[in-house]
Amino acid sequence: RSIHFFYLSTDLYQTSVCLVIDLDDRFLPFIDGLFVDPIESAQIIDTTLMSIEQQIKQSYSGCAFGAALKAACLALTEYGGGQILSTLSQIPIVSPGKLNLKVSDVNEIEWIKSICTPSDKYYQQLLKEFVANNVALNLFVAPQRSVDLGNLGNLAVKSGGTVREWYHFDIERDE
Repeated sequence: RSIHFFYLSTDLYQTSVCLVIDLDDRFLPFIDGLFVDPIESAQIIDTTLMSIEQQIKQSYSGCAFGAALKAACLALTEYGGGQILSTLSQIPIVSPGKLNLKVSDVNEIEWIKSICTPSDKYYQQLLKEFVANNVALNLFVAPQRSVDLGNLGNLAVKSGGTVREWYHFDIERDE
């Protein structure tokens, strides 16, 4: 329900976190310390990743995927573009970018067309921003339930990224 920005500095023992809770009006709270050299900052990165893992286990309340992608695009635009590596395990349920499962109706052919066709205006606009700012999305999908690859996969592929799927992903077996 919020976007977390992690300040990763080699001078810190523990990362600083800035939360942005207004998902409709995203901004970058800082730019220095957002991207760091992975070798010089290996210790703070490892500590931060462990912290994120614990936070997710304790207080996960929904997927604000659309807002997170928009924030990542803003950050990469400051550097002239780049690639977003993202994992997704469920359909985004928090606005903006909230998606609904497309349910099967009587006509199976029309239903198949609807799940394969990008139709969400938010992700179509986001695709235009990605392309204009040289940002690509590489999407790694490990769903336990349905996700909307018609919209999200289209964003990844048409921005110059890829989609990789791991169906029947089991955290215990595949971690």
